[in-house]
Amino acid sequence: TYIIGLTQYPALLEKYAEKFRSIDFNIFDYYSDDWAHAIKSKIEWIIASQKTHLMRQPDKDIYVLTHGIMTSGKWQDDLEVKLKNKKPNVKIIKYTYPYYSAFQILFPLLHRKAIKNYERFVANLTAQYPNATLNFISHSFGTYLTINTLSSSDIERNASIGKIILCGSVLESDYDMASLIEKCQPKLIINDCGIKDLPLVLCNTVVWGLGNAGRNGFYGYSPLLKNRFFDGGHSYFFTKSDFMDEYWLPLIFDDVFIECDGRKKTEANDLVQSLFSLLPHIIISGCCIILFFLLVLNVF
Repeated sequence: TYIIGLTQYPALLEKYAEKFRSIDFNIFDYYSDDWAHAIKSKIEWIIASQKTHLMRQPDKDIYVLTHGIMTSGKWQDDLEVKLKNKKPNVKIIKYTYPYYSAFQILFPLLHRKAIKNYERFVANLTAQYPNATLNFISHSFGTYLTINTLSSSDIERNASIGKIILCGSVLESDYDMASLIEKCQPKLIINDCGIKDLPLVLCNTVVWGLGNAGRNGFYGYSPLLKNRFFDGGHSYFFTKSDFMDEYWLPLIFDDVFIECDGRKKTEANDLVQSLFSLLPHIIISGCCIILFFLLVLNVF
């Protein structure tokens, strides 16, 4: 049963949406298309479930690889080769989407569209492989798609979530990972960070809704969430030739987690990190001051 409600009061929607969701009641803004998309996705999932009933696969692990923006995702091919060399019959799905430029990613509407497409993809996947365990390995904007989809959809009712490996994540460091873990109950979430990831500094500064969890890690604590810090940049995980063999394959196949903390814990480094964290506030304040003076000059 899938129950939805529509409201013309967005303030009340924002205030009580979580409470409604906790009792499996999905409420949407009457003037938004979100409710229509939700119903469409649910119908598509039901149809896909019926069509694939005879094709359903036995229990097995599926690995979903999702790349970031401004790339064709070559690392997906490289990792696929390594995984199949280790286990020839492993099921791998490489999710791809249109090439997005750094300029395009500035617009939140694009984020929403990309998430809707990813939600539909995951819904179809769970319909075709209802007994499988889904594992996700995602980079950059791919981490945004993966985590937001797992957080917002009802996937936890239809699928078992295994390991989630994030690298170069554009999510905000204060993202509510605790709620995600409680909802989806994954086996483990690994957040691999590059402490020299300058693109994430820029992302955190100028792109609304994105952050630099792939540089600073996620805040808070959970035994199922592990941050690792490497002395590299945004694509360090793919340019270092033995990284996947050393850190990912043991985790994927043998449940071996290897710690790594390449941060320099000094007062000078703490000061630099503090300055980086202040950048968004400095830029916003500067823009407000400039706007204020422009308005004053225009008035007088």
